[in-house]
Amino acid sequence: MQRTDMVAFGRELLVTAEVFAETLSEARTLGYFEALSDLPVDTVLEGLRQARRRCRFFPKPAEVRDLILGSVEDRAREAWRRVLAALEHVGTYETVDFGDSVTHGVIEALGGWHQAWTWDRAEGPELLGLERDFVSLYRLYSERGAGRHASGRPR
Repeated sequence: MQRTDMVAFGRELLVTAEVFAETLSEARTLGYFEALSDLPVDTVLEGLRQARRRCRFFPKPAEVRDLILGSVEDRAREAWRRVLAALEHVGTYETVDFGDSVTHGVIEALGGWHQAWTWDRAEGPELLGLERDFVSLYRLYSERGAGRHASGRPR
């Protein structure tokens, strides 16, 4: 969002606050705006509308973000599916950009893209263990920030 989106955002947040019988201060509104400012305004407005339909209490910014993007767990499992699909269709000799530094950080932590070929051949309990490790690391890196853990791209 841009500063020019503050009016539309403020109006939607005010409607949401009214639905949940909450009081909004200027500081609280600004805090919500800053917490969600990395997302497109239309997406945030839709997230607030979803919150009015799905939440029982006035949502925190992280809850609005989860409504928009899915939970970290959802994103981790989707990233795992994208990695397996890339292994099947691209292979490990090509560079793949998943558009997500967290995914790349997890791949690096698990041995790098050139070692990922073993994941494509895993089955049963071994595959479930790899998925569990991937999801756990994805959650950790998402919470701490992937930039501190990896170069951002597989080698």
